[in-house]
Amino acid sequence: MTKSYHKGKALAALLPAIELMERSREIAQDAMLEIGRLTLETVLAMSAVQLAGEPQRGRRKGQVRHHGSQPGSVKLGGRRVQLDRPRLRDRNGHEVAVRAYEILKSDPKSGERALSRVLKGVSTRDYKGIFDEAGKEIGLSKTAVSRESAKAAEAKLKALTTRKIETRQLAVMLDGIHVGDCVGIAAVGIDEKGAKWVLGLSEGATESSASVGSLLDSLIERGLDPEAPILFVIDGSKALRKAIKARFPNASIQRCRIHKIRNVLEHLPLAKRRYMNAS
Repeated sequence: MTKSYHKGKALAALLPAIELMERSREIAQDAMLEIGRLTLETVLAMSAVQLAGEPQRGRRKGQVRHHGSQPGSVKLGGRRVQLDRPRLRDRNGHEVAVRAYEILKSDPKSGERALSRVLKGVSTRDYKGIFDEAGKEIGLSKTAVSRESAKAAEAKLKALTTRKIETRQLAVMLDGIHVGDCVGIAAVGIDEKGAKWVLGLSEGATESSASVGSLLDSLIERGLDPEAPILFVIDGSKALRKAIKARFPNASIQRCRIHKIRNVLEHLPLAKRRYMNAS
């Protein structure tokens, strides 16, 4: 069914969301960190099961027992991520360390490596065993992890990254976020009510037309209208611009102002940068 759009009206409706678009990198980082939080909480649950077995109501057997959870935090991608971490105690009531949490605290790059494994699985749409692979990066044995925890997290991740796009998206922000040696591409949309949606994630780089094209194709398959006059907010990547135009002929493309300012500042002497910030 062909839809009729008024490009001017659509773009005018975006004016209240300009501040959101200028914060595209921050929004994309938030999307990536949500996946990071899911990844690390799953790995922590798997690590706890290695010591105490699957948590069961009323279970009091074994030397180490589950004792609920409590707030914790680890670093991921240069930012501190708040998460729920499992607690363990021995038969005498003494706290037992969850090995994966200790590793994440002492080696932040282990969390980034785990997240890169998950992003690779999302990119290839191969969710089975995705958290087993993430756990390997933090020293977990595949034969002793929680099958139920991993399957539940796989289903949650798949639902997030493959859900239908049922609302009209006026703008889509695409940005590449470095996580260790991996680059994750996040697509975040803004609908007619100004609500933000995590539309898709992929492992790759904005300079690669193949990886970006694969992500855009996935968005179209899930409901993003290629004929709509969508405003895409991107960095300066020519490959990204080309991939968008090849699939969305009516799209308007805006280079993210934050990226532009950051690039200009990098070419200015330190003593001159304050003038740029003031303007």
